[in-house]
Amino acid sequence: MWLIVGEVYWNFEKIFWNNYIKIDSLKQIKWFSTEEFNSIIWIVSRGAHFRYDKYFLKKLPKLKYLCLFQIWLDNVDLVYCKKRWIIVKNFVSEKSIDAVAQLTIASLILWLRYGFSLGCNLKNWIYKRQPLGYSLENLKIWIVGFWRIWKKVYEYLKLFSVDIGVYDIMIEKIKKIFKSNSVKWFDSLDKIFKRADVITLHIPWGKENNNLIWYDLLKNIKWLINMSRACIVNEEDIEKVLKENDKFFYISDVICGEPNVWDINKELVLENNVFVYPHIGANTIQVQNDIFNKFVNWFKKENIEI
Repeated sequence: MWLIVGEVYWNFEKIFWNNYIKIDSLKQIKWFSTEEFNSIIWIVSRGAHFRYDKYFLKKLPKLKYLCLFQIWLDNVDLVYCKKRWIIVKNFVSEKSIDAVAQLTIASLILWLRYGFSLGCNLKNWIYKRQPLGYSLENLKIWIVGFWRIWKKVYEYLKLFSVDIGVYDIMIEKIKKIFKSNSVKWFDSLDKIFKRADVITLHIPWGKENNNLIWYDLLKNIKWLINMSRACIVNEEDIEKVLKENDKFFYISDVICGEPNVWDINKELVLENNVFVYPHIGANTIQVQNDIFNKFVNWFKKENIEI
């Protein structure tokens, strides 16, 4: 028996299995019978926010394989999986780096040119010339987080007339590896937030990064783009800054409480100067096809029996 969690392509189901249960949230498991739990050997998951902890995994006594598609391993209790001899495979596409970087740049450009009035005009079915927007020219766009994505963001930004700055906790080591005359290097978050027009965040998840971006930093900038993980930015402080500064804008691919719509901060989502994507940064046809091919190749190479 297969348990399919989240947005898994239909062709996975068509090619590999007939005997499966498909759910959109792990909360739906309360509907399962004991017999169904006892028969699950495979989990294939595309849900980036589901936690595979020991309390959940204990309910699946025959589970042998946990296959994750574009999900980082911090979602899994690896110690418990090792104890239970559960094989954990994470299929990640390098194409996702480019996809998230493209979303970052697209968000920035559309945001600067049209703000958030475009959506309102379309809803009212009124053809209206947009107000004056900004170009990227001479903007100070600082990137926070030396992660693979920021390097791709940097490559795109080089095509425009912008000042580019970078901060990371390992900045001195990075400067020796990544040599460029077109980058301003910063050794503290405080400095980079005080001097930027736009900040883009590309920080990996970790408990130490929760609420890393808070009021004292946010009050100094005009625009913030968060392509990291939920709760790295303190959402209460975002609301506070929005009330104090009507020129501040926040755009994010993540939000605390996702994917459960009842748990997210609805007041923040409904703010005029806020736009939140439903975590779609790496969700492109190219990325999903690449993951599919990696999964198929692994399946064939290991000669696994279903």
